[in-house]
Amino acid sequence: MKKLYYTLAYLLLLGLPSWVFLNYVNLNIKVVIITVIVVMIVGASFDIWAVKQGRKDKFFIWEYNKNSIIGVKIFGVPIEDYVFFLILTPIFIISLYKFIELFI
Repeated sequence: MKKLYYTLAYLLLLGLPSWVFLNYVNLNIKVVIITVIVVMIVGASFDIWAVKQGRKDKFFIWEYNKNSIIGVKIFGVPIEDYVFFLILTPIFIISLYKFIELFI
């Protein structure tokens, strides 16, 4: 179960609210796809760089706890970080923005 903590956190904190917001707003899927692609390129590049630096760099940023990730990594970054952080976060932000726009 501990191996799923990282995944469950993203699903509860970003996935569930996104699903709720998306029930109330209409998104332009083209814009969402382009945004996700840009975030994937920029975000994945930064994630890979930050993880490769590790503790040897005086500007050490972070590392992933081996006990709370599934274990599959691509260039040192857990697969769930690519899927849930780099894809789900832009969807959450866009859907939240559109949801708030309904009340303004």
